[in-house]
Order: sequence, then C-alpha cells, then structure tokens
Amino acid sequence: MGSWVQIVEAVADDRVDLGVLPDVPKDGRFEREVCLHQSVVAIVHRDDPLAERAEVTCQELGEFPLIHRTSRSSTQRVIDTAFRKSGIAVKPKAIVDTRDGVVEAVANRIGIGFMWEHACSRTDVIRRVRVKELEQRVPEHVFCKAVNHDALVKLFFKSRTLNDRGRRSPKVRRHEGRLEKGSDTLDSDDTDERFIGAVRSMTGDR
Repeated sequence: MGSWVQIVEAVADDRVDLGVLPDVPKDGRFEREVCLHQSVVAIVHRDDPLAERAEVTCQELGEFPLIHRTSRSSTQRVIDTAFRKSGIAVKPKAIVDTRDGVVEAVANRIGIGFMWEHACSRTDVIRRVRVKELEQRVPEHVFCKAVNHDALVKLFFKSRTLNDRGRRSPKVRRHEGRLEKGSDTLDSDDTDERFIGAVRSMTGDR
C-alpha cells in the first residue's frame, strides 16, 4: 500500500481501518497490539553466490551492488543504522520506492535488496539471507485509531488476544479500503505467521 509514513497517515486519516507496522507512534493517536516479531533480511537471486549462505555481514554486503529504499521506509532506516554502526559507507546501485520494486530488482539480478522477513511470500527466484548486524527481532503491531467505534474493527484488532486464549475468531479481509467478514477462522494452533498472513494486505511496503 505504501511506505511506513504513508500507512501511518492512511490509518490516521481514516482511509484504512487497520495497519501493520513496526515502530507505531506512541503519541495517543493509535491503539496497537504486537502481532509478531521479525527482523530485516537480505534478499538475493537464487543463483547469487550468497544464496547458499545462512548468514552474511554488512562488510560482505558492501562489496555487492545494493538496492535501497527511500528514507520514508522503516526497512531502510534499519539498514542505514546497521551499516552506520558497522562503519561501512555504501552507495546503492538503485533506490526504489516500493518493496515490490526491490523484489523485482533482485529477481532481475540488478543487486541485493532488503525486506522484513515475512514481508513477501515469493520464493521462485528469491532467497532470504540473515544479516549478522540485523539479527534483532523487532515487534510488529496491528494498529487502529485510538477512537474507533467500528465493532468489526475492534473484533479484528482483538483477534490475536482471543486466539491466544484458545478461542476462535473471524478473519476479515480488505475490501475497497475497508473490512468485511470472511469465512475462515484463527484457532489456538495458528502461529504468528498465520496471523500476519490474515493482515498482509494492510502491511504495505514499510
């Protein structure tokens, strides 16, 4: 849907009911709840020499052409911090505005990109590789406006809590920027990844 900034603005302006982001502002505008923890990973083409590696370092990545996001991306802020703390200055080969742009650039072997580990389900030519300096797992929040009287939004927002208590709760899906009931359910055996899958359409690019 957009960058971190765009998603925050969309929820604040009532253009969407819910968002899923890391680092949701603690300024009283939003109600939020942790839905999973994840870290930023490097993504490489399946034929890249690094594709078989379990982990790489920022120093190693600095030797390859890199695909970056704009400064409005939470992903890019994490990457910039890691390289700065490592004392490594890099000049990206390309800067793109969306997560899908990064994925396509990697798929076409333009360079190595980065994304949140659960941000994309594509596995045809993309491989995820952990980065030593990016191992810290960051809480991701599902959030809505603090003042929200929509019963369906409240039900969806609390579905994680209900799920943790072993109860069943309805999934919802986006429909023209709003929400409507679905037929599937989340039960006590669902994982964080299943939950985040239910809200993937609202996570945007970050």
